[in-house]
Amino acid sequence: MTKCLGWLLGFQRLRSLDSIDVTLAASWANEHWWTVFGACVVAIGGTFAFYRRYENCKSKTLRTTLSVVRAMMLCLVLVTLAAPVIHSSATVLRSPLVYVIFDDSESMGHVDTPGSGTIPLSRTQEVLRLFGNTGSNLLEQLEQSRDCRIETLRVTDDKAVSLMKIDRHALESALTSSGRATPLLAALAAIPKHARSERVAAAIVLSDFIDTTDAGFSEELKVAVRSADVPIYTIGVGSTSITDVAVLIRSEAKVRLGKPTTVTVELQHSGLDGEAVSVSLQSRSLQFVAEAASQGPRTVDERTVTLDATTVKYTVSYEPESSGQIELIATVSPLSGEAIRDNNVATQQIGVIEDFLRVDYVDFEPNWEWRFIKEVFARDDLVGRDGFRTFLASSSANVRLENELFHTELALPRSEFYVNDVLFIGDGPREMFTPEFCDFAEEFVRNFGGGLVVIAGPRFGPQELADTPLGKMLPVRSDTPGHQRDDGEFTLQLTKEATLYPFMRLAESEAENLAAWKNLGTLSWYQPVNGVHEQTQVLAEHPTDVCDDGVTNQPLIAIRPYGKGQVVYLGFNEMWRIRKRYGDRYYQRFWSQVTHRLGMSHAVGAEKRFVAEFDRPAYNVGDEAIFSVEAFNDDYEPLGLSQLSDGSLIGELTMPNASGVETCKVSIPTTRPGQFEMPIRFEYAGRYTLRVADPVGGQIYERNCQVSEPAIERRQVIRDAELQKQLASTTGGRSYDLSGVDHMVREIALGPTLEREQRQVALWCTPAWFLLIVGLMLCEWTVRKLAYLR
Repeated sequence: MTKCLGWLLGFQRLRSLDSIDVTLAASWANEHWWTVFGACVVAIGGTFAFYRRYENCKSKTLRTTLSVVRAMMLCLVLVTLAAPVIHSSATVLRSPLVYVIFDDSESMGHVDTPGSGTIPLSRTQEVLRLFGNTGSNLLEQLEQSRDCRIETLRVTDDKAVSLMKIDRHALESALTSSGRATPLLAALAAIPKHARSERVAAAIVLSDFIDTTDAGFSEELKVAVRSADVPIYTIGVGSTSITDVAVLIRSEAKVRLGKPTTVTVELQHSGLDGEAVSVSLQSRSLQFVAEAASQGPRTVDERTVTLDATTVKYTVSYEPESSGQIELIATVSPLSGEAIRDNNVATQQIGVIEDFLRVDYVDFEPNWEWRFIKEVFARDDLVGRDGFRTFLASSSANVRLENELFHTELALPRSEFYVNDVLFIGDGPREMFTPEFCDFAEEFVRNFGGGLVVIAGPRFGPQELADTPLGKMLPVRSDTPGHQRDDGEFTLQLTKEATLYPFMRLAESEAENLAAWKNLGTLSWYQPVNGVHEQTQVLAEHPTDVCDDGVTNQPLIAIRPYGKGQVVYLGFNEMWRIRKRYGDRYYQRFWSQVTHRLGMSHAVGAEKRFVAEFDRPAYNVGDEAIFSVEAFNDDYEPLGLSQLSDGSLIGELTMPNASGVETCKVSIPTTRPGQFEMPIRFEYAGRYTLRVADPVGGQIYERNCQVSEPAIERRQVIRDAELQKQLASTTGGRSYDLSGVDHMVREIALGPTLEREQRQVALWCTPAWFLLIVGLMLCEWTVRKLAYLR
């Protein structure tokens, strides 16, 4: 019976029918269903009347039978005109869906050293030898032996679409080892998005597991991959040990002029245990190309390093001598027998600022948090006493005029307001936040990438910001009037997302970090909210109290992006309690890291008025860059047509060509008010320099980028066996080498799954409807024939 129902309703391998409902799709019938019922009544009555008066039948039973059959046929025709639709929900047994994901990056084109008498094959060719149509075709074996459905995909270097479906019968033409990057981890995290509503039973990944996005298998990616709920069976391709040494360099993206910063140099090697290599670190200014070329790079550090571990790290203290863009260059001397030498040089650009971060703190009245933050920033290297200013609504006019730390008014002139880098807003009544100030703050975060910190206090709370431009930027929703919740003491609870944010890590070790947060002690109150914004990351929460949805814990510390900037929210203003026993040690680290994150993510101070940059610092030949300029006048309003040349900015581009170097004038057109963009196609390797003049101040801004021949994929060709094993163990799968694929086919855990499936089918298109009408017609014809033959 169940199998028959499944066939009638279009379900395959039906296990149970959960619900069924019928509606009328025709507008006239849906809106006036009684017309269908009335028409059927008329049809039935008319049929019986006709047969009773005009049909000359031998018996009353025969006449009644023919009347019933004909009436049913007419009713079915009328109902068919009403377009009935059957809505059904059922539980069906589905064959497991298996994703087979191929790495198609350039590193898969690498030929590992073959043994004697062996024909050298690239890694992709090794894969095709087993999975291609001309080889063993293990895909077909897996499909037949395990009764599963297989979908083949490849990892692309497109950030928007990291997984692309390919024809399993044309793998030889689809896999070309041409990808210039391998966002492998991001692609695996995107499996549910690609599968949409269908459940993926397992994913088989064939790769050398070299993720070139430099993201690493972070906690965030671990959570994303694990939450996909798909066991990953990893098949490693390529050698795990070749003779090679690579150098990497890491440092802060922005540093202060005259302040030492730490540069980390990392050496990764294979097959060179105990070897000594020479490593040099140099710096080169990118601001003044001609002067830099005559002086050459400056040597920062030179040393001999013994490769006594697989990864060797050391730090160098570096103090920039000039502001602007600086390029750091780490070089390791090449050794004989190295498989790759493209990875012996690493570069990184850093921005050196000679200015300070500007922090503006707005509050209604002084409180302990305001007092301690003021002192913290006075001692901060990036802010200092020159960078901190405040406005207290309750302060007297004399204090605002005589104390240089105080602003005289809340809404400063545009030329002063937008110079700020981070804006703090404390506890205050709604009438304190004027419309002009709210509009300035919203534009400051949205268009200029400024940082906003909102600290809720016990007197007013975030409810005062509802229905204002400030309120719509908050990471939390606080739409209804309320008051502080102080009905019991509690201990702040960190979320797993807190580990992803440096300002939430108060110490290097996990144990010390937890001890530092525990030092905050118990809190007696906080400001409750209705919920959180969909883009919000909650970093600390109440252990028991929840929002209106009954699920989300009340947020105490949260962050969200808004436009080009970010907004941090604290549901209490008692972070100062963390100073207990340790003074400013953890307190200063917290607020300094918050300010660093929010203030250093964009141009600093007045530099926000004219920002020119390439979308990346380095490219490969054949890439296309976007050079963009954000240009405003002294009041931080978009430049007018009178300040432009035919609506564009004029620049000068110096670039390499076939015969050397050429310089040409370029026009950078406007895309929207204050925004200018120009694409640049890179045909040759070398340094590209673009100079553009600020039409307001007359200053020449110079920006550079480096274009290289070798792709990043060629810098690392050793299979990352550790990542391969981590992916498998994290998701509940298994890890194999290419030689163990036969074991994977036998051991992969697959089984049919019960899934809920819904269907909407036009009833007159179903086999049941067809059989009913044909059956009635055949029944009438048979009755008539039998009756008249007698």
